[in-house]
Amino acid sequence: MSDEAPAIASLRVDDLGLDPRTAFARLRTYTPGRAAFLLESLAPAAEGGRYSIVGYRVRSGEVLPPGVDAFAVQAQTFESRPEPESLAAALAEGVVGFVSSSVASVWSRVRLFDDEGPSGVFVAGATVVLFDHQERTVTIAGPAKGRVVERCLWEMQHGPDPAPLAPVAPGVLPGTVHADVGDEKLQARAARAKAFVSELDALSLARTFTSPRAGADAFDVYRALAESAADAASPHGYYIDFGESPVQARLEIFGVAGTALHRRLPGDAPRSLTEGLRAALPSRDLVGAPATEALRLLRQLEEASRQAWGGGVGFVAPGGTASFVLGDEIITAQHGSFWCTAGARLDASTDPLSVADETRRAVARRLAAIARAQGAGA
Repeated sequence: MSDEAPAIASLRVDDLGLDPRTAFARLRTYTPGRAAFLLESLAPAAEGGRYSIVGYRVRSGEVLPPGVDAFAVQAQTFESRPEPESLAAALAEGVVGFVSSSVASVWSRVRLFDDEGPSGVFVAGATVVLFDHQERTVTIAGPAKGRVVERCLWEMQHGPDPAPLAPVAPGVLPGTVHADVGDEKLQARAARAKAFVSELDALSLARTFTSPRAGADAFDVYRALAESAADAASPHGYYIDFGESPVQARLEIFGVAGTALHRRLPGDAPRSLTEGLRAALPSRDLVGAPATEALRLLRQLEEASRQAWGGGVGFVAPGGTASFVLGDEIITAQHGSFWCTAGARLDASTDPLSVADETRRAVARRLAAIARAQGAGA
């Protein structure tokens, strides 16, 4: 990405009577097919729940190849730059995206799978709308040239509202769901792993479920998932549409999270981005413990990359301003399908026959959200 950033203008207004999800839905209608994002506080009273962030009219993007330390790339780019006076301005100059679970393998010097996707994907240079739930204000920040900020305010006030989601019965799942690892194979894998669990505190095996889009809008899936997770246990929500690029088909990632991996806002005490994230990833809940030993064993037991699942989602901005949450309850939309990875934790007392049902329980809320959006699409 370019080291040069345009001059940033900002405008602060009182609460507009809009929730971030509606504001995002309205704004993205003015730039169809273009990258956009929503980082949402689902429980504003929870720890770290003060802000929600909407971004659209993205100017550029970056796809980092497998084997690259995507965290370090962004840290080197942004930590040495002057810190803007406001969070909104910082976000307008920063990047938003995700780093995959493979980054933790790079740090731990554990070999990668052959099917590893990008180590990170980011968008940059968005016009940003910052919702401050504590102050009940909205700040818009974007390029000073072209009255972009004023146009954003008008579009946010005049855009169409999203259509209501169709109600569905509790527990309904998509009509078609495929698991990349069948129950019997997963149980056999768990039985094999039991021989090594005594050397570890725990190990988490994973598999991925896919469902065709069937006409569903990925943002509708996010809306359904966020509605089901609007509690203190999952206070963070995110939806990022990376659009389409010459090197990558259109990619959307979204989900909810209860674990904050790293957080530093303007004015906070200096804290190294890479050091903070390296202490948090890999997540012991998703790989096992000790983490590095668990990663090495998983390379022998599993056959495919976990991709974004188990990585981090968030933003990095000048001065080291950053926030990332764990990509555990995450959905990827690409190539006409929705992809959801879920894990089952093994310890010395775990029955290997239970792991298949455990992964189904772990993915149930995401699959129910997909089913609801598919019903709305129909």
